[in-house]
Amino acid sequence: MKHISQTRITAFIMTGALLVSGMTGTFPAMTAQAAVNSEETTIDLVNHLRYRYVITETDKCVLRRVSDENGTKITDKTSLELPDKIPGSNYEIRELGYNGEAIIDSTSVKVLKLPNCVEKINNYALHCNKVPNLKTLKMNLKGLDYCDDLAFGDNGKLEFIYAYNKKTCGYDYLGTVSNFEKYYSLIYQYDDNGNQLKDSAGKPLYTQYQCTTNEGNDPYLGKVFRLTDENLTGEATFLNAVDNTPYCKKLGYQYAQKIVQENGFNASGLTKQQVLEMIYNYLRTHERYSRIRTAESETLSGLMGTSLSALALNSGVCGSFAHSFEQLCRATGKFTFGDTAAGSDVVCVGMPGHVVNAVRLSPNQGYYIIDASQFPDTAHFMQTVNYRNTAFTSAYSYGESSTAAQLNQTVFNFSSSMLASQSYYGGDCFMQIVNQNNAGLKVEVYDTNYPSRKYVNYTGHVTPGTISPANVSTFSDLTLQPQFIPSTCYFTIRVNGKAINTSAQMQGQEQTVTAGNKTYKVKYEVLTYAGTGVPPANGYQNYYKLTIRKA
Repeated sequence: MKHISQTRITAFIMTGALLVSGMTGTFPAMTAQAAVNSEETTIDLVNHLRYRYVITETDKCVLRRVSDENGTKITDKTSLELPDKIPGSNYEIRELGYNGEAIIDSTSVKVLKLPNCVEKINNYALHCNKVPNLKTLKMNLKGLDYCDDLAFGDNGKLEFIYAYNKKTCGYDYLGTVSNFEKYYSLIYQYDDNGNQLKDSAGKPLYTQYQCTTNEGNDPYLGKVFRLTDENLTGEATFLNAVDNTPYCKKLGYQYAQKIVQENGFNASGLTKQQVLEMIYNYLRTHERYSRIRTAESETLSGLMGTSLSALALNSGVCGSFAHSFEQLCRATGKFTFGDTAAGSDVVCVGMPGHVVNAVRLSPNQGYYIIDASQFPDTAHFMQTVNYRNTAFTSAYSYGESSTAAQLNQTVFNFSSSMLASQSYYGGDCFMQIVNQNNAGLKVEVYDTNYPSRKYVNYTGHVTPGTISPANVSTFSDLTLQPQFIPSTCYFTIRVNGKAINTSAQMQGQEQTVTAGNKTYKVKYEVLTYAGTGVPPANGYQNYYKLTIRKA
């Protein structure tokens, strides 16, 4: 079993201890002395369970099936604890599932504790068709080396994961609903003295999921990044396997709550319009449109579409951005969510090959489309111009407790007739930030009259040694994406805490900004939309551009 570094994503933190069982008093149904790769059967006479297992090494095996004594289903247990060793033998259970078979067939089991020594969970091992009511799982996540993406199927009830965490929490099982600060801190990198490491812009380093290589820049699929440490494969592939569970949504929602609190998206006095602007800008400046692969090059195709991927790992595709947008809106407490699309202020809307958000500011108003995930030529904030004739395929709620079935409720019908008749905003709609530095950079754009209203709160950060400075402008957290600013706003721009001159006389002129021990050349421009591919709202033709380079 691999040794796991102290900084691995541990993931799963709600207080709740697991009682350690004592002696089982089991007896083997047949002698365990058999050739490697042979199949054996043992009956646990105390718990009345039959174990079928395949021996892989002299002291290790794959658990093929656990059932009642008759070797069929389990019908009389709501909670099941699997031992580390096959009862009556010395064979440790290192793998679950054999030849695509589920290890359990039971509608009664709701709580399952896996053996602590499990290193691999194979495809269909705990498939929802066989364990449809599984709600709570207890396991040694830090010991897991790999989890197949089909291990759990499309489980819609798995809500609590209690993960064994020897490194930070002692010999205990901890879950995911409370004590979130402890989980959140484990994602970052720490030095030997326990100090959190940050980049030059003060942003914590996501070491475990830091991007190491750019394996392509397909304009549709986005960039591909690898995990840096192969020891993360077990935890990452597990999250990928439970991507559509209430558990994964709850975990993403915990991130949304923290982000909302830290950025003041729920501050009193903010209108819905301002909250939508802030959330839109946050996603555009903090998340990468990209796919994540393990160190072994396996694409985490399930995880990359979740809110957890974008909010926790700063990487995701269109579905991830749309789900994150809805989760952030939910966490502010300022929007209404109902059982239908027409009863909700914010919904995820599907269309051929893409997912966006539909939002409204009041119940008697039409919806506007927000697309926070794509590139400058397709970005939209509160628009209907390019979506009037779109054939919407679905609309759904991505609430923290929503099940797989609820994601596709027919009551969430959405059509172009529900859209507003014209785009909501006019005026200078966007600011494009071009960061030409090879170091961290912070750009803040806020309402001069109401400094607490930040329209852009951008932190660009790069990983030293992983990418050349020439590519930074296209690498650092979507720096080329336009950010929305209302045309009626008198705004102030700060670069690393220093305000720049935005007067008409300084437009298009480079000005020097010194912040700390670094000096930058900053150019503020008002440009025309012509040729950008970004559709102007209501005929206005200008947008803002901010270019920052090292002096």
